[in-house]
Amino acid sequence: MAEAAVRRHASAAPAGPSSSPGPLREGSGPTAPPHSDGVLTQLVRYIPTELVAAYTAVAGVLPTTSAEPLCGGDFTVRWVAFAVFAVLTPVAVWATYLVKRRSAVSMSTAFPLFEMIVALAAFGAWALILPLAPINSVCSWQPDYGLAGALTILFLIGLATRLRG
Repeated sequence: MAEAAVRRHASAAPAGPSSSPGPLREGSGPTAPPHSDGVLTQLVRYIPTELVAAYTAVAGVLPTTSAEPLCGGDFTVRWVAFAVFAVLTPVAVWATYLVKRRSAVSMSTAFPLFEMIVALAAFGAWALILPLAPINSVCSWQPDYGLAGALTILFLIGLATRLRG
């Protein structure tokens, strides 16, 4: 995400629809791998993998609830962990953007707000489909809702990225 923002904000990049890749997309030039604009490639690129891996590790060691039904359990610790990683996601994108921006030759001073929002939405979508996700504390929640919600969010992210691009 941060690298996409760096590429988007680079002022030395040539203008034009064929030479300027949109945010979160690889260029369509000869160095791009075949089918680099595929939907799967686009969706995988949105997810902040480092934070997802850390959240998965933390969620894996959190105590499970033995309540039946599941919504009767105490998910407070899982909600706190989710909130912490939800806050860390845009912060990590911003920090990575700053580091990469320093190494770029010429950059504008634009703030990577779009990429931060996209990363947060992708993290939230991904977190919906985890087993024992904190959203399971809502009694009317069904696991199928998480999958449908995640796919919808990822579709909207892809659409927003192409429209912005």
